[in-house]
Amino acid sequence: MTSTGFGGLLKTMRTSRRVSQMQLSLDAEVSTRHLSFLETGRSSPSREMVLVLGSALELSLRDRNLLLEAAGFTAAYRQTALDAPEMAELRHALELILKAHEPFPAVVLDRHWNVAMPNRGFARLGAMLGVEPSLTAYTLLDEKQRPNLMRATVFDMRPLIRNWNEVMSDLLPRIEREAASDDTMRGFVEELKSLPEIKALERPLLPRSRLVVPVEFAIGDETARLFSTITTLGTAQDVTTQELRIEAFHAADDASRKLLTPLLASDA
Repeated sequence: MTSTGFGGLLKTMRTSRRVSQMQLSLDAEVSTRHLSFLETGRSSPSREMVLVLGSALELSLRDRNLLLEAAGFTAAYRQTALDAPEMAELRHALELILKAHEPFPAVVLDRHWNVAMPNRGFARLGAMLGVEPSLTAYTLLDEKQRPNLMRATVFDMRPLIRNWNEVMSDLLPRIEREAASDDTMRGFVEELKSLPEIKALERPLLPRSRLVVPVEFAIGDETARLFSTITTLGTAQDVTTQELRIEAFHAADDASRKLLTPLLASDA
């Protein structure tokens, strides 16, 4: 977030979500006059009011903490490192989810699309494509050593993705939405928009009837079509836990399933 002070930060968070003062005042059950005073700094919020506004805006736990700290209060939600002893049960649960999706790829991602924990299928697909050949399945990767899945899609895997333009026209709006409340993602968006191949994309490129955009990987002379689903952990009260995402890849057709199953299930 670039705005400083509680009022400026609240306004930034509200406008980035395209919520009017009137709508937020209705959702938070406060007057528009009081909300305006909070945004301009003419009034100071109570801790309870900050939490109400955060809930009304459906802010992430990280952003609710930022809003509290900007108002002069301590954070309400803890942030526990994924490798901490108290997260052992969560790591075990993540491993079970990853294993259940075998032989197809699945991966635990942090909030910046960095690979925190891959399953065997993901590690094998990466090695097969010549990208990240050294990933160890079910191992929690150190934060500084995590490969970035979004960067790999944009740069490393571009020659291997036969419908790269189509995939990027689908991913860009998602990245732009996340950049609204994250400086790291905002920098990535600016980097992407400076690339000639991104500037050349015609948007909207995809027909509105397309509900799923499979990624078409070149596997030798053949093509494997995969689509992915994103799973998050519900009712999280920890910043790290809420920000984790599990991306699972599925074969988009029978031909892709028949092509990939023996390759991903092989111990070779």
